[in-house]
Amino acid sequence: MDAIRYSARLAVHAAFFGLVLAGCGVSGPKAGDDGREAAARFLDDLRAGRLDPAWQGTSSEFKSLMGLEGLRDCVKAHPALKGPAEYVEARDAAREGRAMVEHVFRAEGRLRNKAVTSTVKVLVAVGDGKWGVENLRVE
Repeated sequence: MDAIRYSARLAVHAAFFGLVLAGCGVSGPKAGDDGREAAARFLDDLRAGRLDPAWQGTSSEFKSLMGLEGLRDCVKAHPALKGPAEYVEARDAAREGRAMVEHVFRAEGRLRNKAVTSTVKVLVAVGDGKWGVENLRVE
């Protein structure tokens, strides 16, 4: 009899935790969409030559590591940042216990009248209550 009660309690607890975990998953896509929107807006601002709004969408870590002039130089060095970008995928990432998402884009630009295609990776994380760009890589 005790084994039956124990099994029943275990089943109730398992069902409860299953519902809790399922509820936690509901907010995931929205968070990912917000991060994707922040990454796309950042690239759109760079493409349009709006460095100040792009800069405002970055984290304090990004700002301290790259600097505004570094960002300007990066855009000049990578023609793909001046062309259209197509969204490819999102990859979950973590750094120092912080959840982040790396958004991957394929972007085209022109260099000496030749088409250049690059992979652009924008790492975003929540800081100060909003998504911000943590890192930018062009491959």
